This record gives sequence, structure tokens and C-alpha cells, in this order.
Amino acid sequence: MSDKYHELNREIHRIEAGVEASSDARAEDLKKERLVLLDEIAAMISQAKAGAK
Repeated sequence: MSDKYHELNREIHRIEAGVEASSDARAEDLKKERLVLLDEIAAMISQAKAGAK
């Protein structure tokens, strides 16, 4: 999951830097997907911390 997040993040940065062409809709979809992954990762970390107590 972490690898997928970093892959999306790199693609978004390439689009924002103008290195990679993309429509605004595609860029927004990628950003939404990145946020979903980030939320899932945060939830997993939170659960792991709660389980460690």
C-alpha cells in the first residue's frame, strides 16, 4: 500500500511540475486516490498502535 501511495505521489508531482501531461480531471482523480490511500495507511498505523498497548 505504501508503494502504491509513493507511486501516485510521484506521478502527481510530475504532473504538477509539467514533466508529465495530464488532464485536470485525471490529476484530481489521482489526488483523491492518494488521499484514500493515505487515510487507509493512517488507519492501519492507528490500529497497530492501539494493539501494541
